[in-house]
Amino acid sequence: MRLGWAIGFAWTGVFATLPMARAADSKPEPKIECINASERGQNERDEGTYRAARESFMACARPTCPRVVLDSCSQWLRELDESAPTIVLGAKDDHGNDLTDVRVLFDGNPFSRLLDGKPLVADTGEHVLRFERDGSAPVEQRLVVRAGERARVITVTMAALVPVAPILAVTPPPGNDSVPEATQPSLLHSPRFITAGSLAMGAVAAAGMSIAFYAISRSNKSDADALLSSNSPSYCYLAPQSSTCPTLQSKRDAQVQNDNIATGMIITASALAASALTAWFFWPDSPHAAATSTAWVAPIMGGATIGVTGKFE
Repeated sequence: MRLGWAIGFAWTGVFATLPMARAADSKPEPKIECINASERGQNERDEGTYRAARESFMACARPTCPRVVLDSCSQWLRELDESAPTIVLGAKDDHGNDLTDVRVLFDGNPFSRLLDGKPLVADTGEHVLRFERDGSAPVEQRLVVRAGERARVITVTMAALVPVAPILAVTPPPGNDSVPEATQPSLLHSPRFITAGSLAMGAVAAAGMSIAFYAISRSNKSDADALLSSNSPSYCYLAPQSSTCPTLQSKRDAQVQNDNIATGMIITASALAASALTAWFFWPDSPHAAATSTAWVAPIMGGATIGVTGKFE
């Protein structure tokens, strides 16, 4: 019985130590870690990612690494610090004062938490620096870092953020139905201005059409006079079959028609102008009246027609 208990306890101890043994086997040895870090650092240095290479060389330059690896990584680290490009960051406020409490991101990754004037190792190539500070607008600076550059100064100006005051809505007291002054319609949008302006514009349009038809009438008269100057006044009675007579009659008819239209347009323009003056000077005061009135002019053969429609309050 005692022998059975002893064997059971022995197997229990074996199974209890198996996970610990597996964990120890899965963890790489410090020697292997050092060798991997040295190889990784050399590749990163050759690719120009000096910041990552510096971290790798620092990992393989620890006292726990083999002597050969430690010496090599220590030498590579010194050479990297002497040859890697470095930049010196600076920031100023709106008044030109130096700022130190500025956070800087290098391609979106943390790069510096304090601007103390010390050079920082940077990778070669095109990068974006983002300067951030509480109370200031962030600033982004794009730059190209070249191999061999030392202590390149990058300084930005950070503008202070202007606080925006909240907009308070003013609620009128209950029972006050008066329209606030700021919401009352302006003169340009009042029914008085729209109605008078529409009538005035119609008057101007009618006057312009009258001038145009009068000019056409004068042109027709000139053509008819030219035909008469080459023939006697009784020529069309003596030779009605001549081609000149229909042309002369057409010019005379067009002259009379255009004279009538021009006269009608003048009368229309006068009526519209009088209506505009009447609407402007005698429009009733009504701040809530809607601009629903319109005026229109339509030329017709031998004259024109005018109309004013809408609601007048």
